[in-house]
Amino acid sequence: MALGAAILGNLGLALAAPAGAKSAQRPNILLLVADGWSWQGSEAVDRLGLRMPTFARLQRDGISFENAFTESPGAQLPCVDMLKKSGYAVASDDFDTFLAKRTAGKPLLFCLESKSSHRRSNAAIDTANPVVPPYLPDTPAVRSDIGAYRSEIERFDHEAGLLIERLERAGRLSDTLVVMTGKGGFPFPRGAGTLYDAGTHVPLVVMYPGGVAAGRVTKSLVGSTDLAAIVLDVTGAAKRETINARTFVLTGSESYPSRAIRTPQYLYIRNAFPDRWPAGAPARQAVTPARLDSDISAAFAGIAPCPSKTAMIVGRGNPAMDRLLDLATAKRPAAELYDVRTDPYQLNNLAAAPAMKAIVARLDKQLASHHGDT
Repeated sequence: MALGAAILGNLGLALAAPAGAKSAQRPNILLLVADGWSWQGSEAVDRLGLRMPTFARLQRDGISFENAFTESPGAQLPCVDMLKKSGYAVASDDFDTFLAKRTAGKPLLFCLESKSSHRRSNAAIDTANPVVPPYLPDTPAVRSDIGAYRSEIERFDHEAGLLIERLERAGRLSDTLVVMTGKGGFPFPRGAGTLYDAGTHVPLVVMYPGGVAAGRVTKSLVGSTDLAAIVLDVTGAAKRETINARTFVLTGSESYPSRAIRTPQYLYIRNAFPDRWPAGAPARQAVTPARLDSDISAAFAGIAPCPSKTAMIVGRGNPAMDRLLDLATAKRPAAELYDVRTDPYQLNNLAAAPAMKAIVARLDKQLASHHGDT
């Protein structure tokens, strides 16, 4: 079946064929997820010249969602259990079984969840032209860290491409819904685990040959629950009638409770306990780089060990480095407001600006109205 017009119509997307044009046979689902792959990694395909032929193919032959977000850091696709209940077999290894079961008439959801964006020490690193986000220091250590991250994202793309090639050789690609996305946020200080775009904005592309119009791009805001609605509709597991493509609510971690509302122009965050350290407490005494590299509890336990974190902590005492470390780790005000169109990295908090008073009040009211709904 084609993707449901009731769902995608709300996103302004056209279908390649009328509803029912595809076979009534339920499609396979190939879910390709890279832990730690953020929108910045996706955006870098153009800015850094990343070699991601699989991602590019899915963009060409499917629908690209340029404003896809996870409603909470590290959120999972919330429809796997419903697909199991509707008759799907779920697997994450032995891809040959994926093909065999489909041949036997049983639809299958196969999940490739790659950890490749978590850097390996032996990764092939290209540091020639890394674009360093303005909330990280532009140092050789950070450039090397970004280069390692870039290398691993390319490796994930290669792994995904091998699975798609095997589907194609087996003649099964035409009845497979392919979803390629990321989760967990940019695995650097002020990225993963935060409600800034670096922590929640993810790449997302959906391909379903003959069921989705190829080459479509949408800038509508969508979340992981919206992706679940699309998957459930195309598989016939459940019908979801609407998608809120204008605003949605984000939630923070248990250790640092916070909530945010994201619109096409603004990100508004309410931090429940501004007296807490958002990335964990700083070290009480000096720690060695070796310990920082291996022990998450050494300092700022909310940030996973990585060369960038180590470089920022070791570099304390330099005013420029201190400012960037504070952006990632210092206590935050109760309210944060960012104009994402003019401030894409959310560095300039406008919440206290008199000119933004009405906008803060409106977004605060919207956020309060969602309390208990997410």
